[in-house]
Amino acid sequence: NTDFNTEISALRMIAGMRFTQARLEDGRVEYQRALAIFSKYPDFDPFTKISTNVQTELAWAYSEAVSNAFALANQHIRNAGDIVTPLPPSPGSDMLKAMVSQARAQLSSGSQLPNTLPPPPLNTLAPVTPKQ
Repeated sequence: NTDFNTEISALRMIAGMRFTQARLEDGRVEYQRALAIFSKYPDFDPFTKISTNVQTELAWAYSEAVSNAFALANQHIRNAGDIVTPLPPSPGSDMLKAMVSQARAQLSSGSQLPNTLPPPPLNTLAPVTPKQ
């Protein structure tokens, strides 16, 4: 039985992989499934739900940005901002707000957004053939 952490990580990773495969619509479907995960796991506390969805929105923004879909990347950063804006000050909400601000600043400056996805396992990388 898959647990929440494994499932949300897998959904985001699959979504990101779909973007790297130029299967953008498939990736968007997976990110949408990640955002809907709490319909399957409704008993989590509000902060877990908020932080999970903010991280998903920022991962989605990264995927859109590296695919040169900057308007969509901006929309996902705005979505993340809309989630965190009403939160009262706390160390957790301040961290989330800082993540959103950083992503917004990097995208508007033309800098690459930080990749919020873990690197692929080494066994999935193409082998390197030494030059002779």
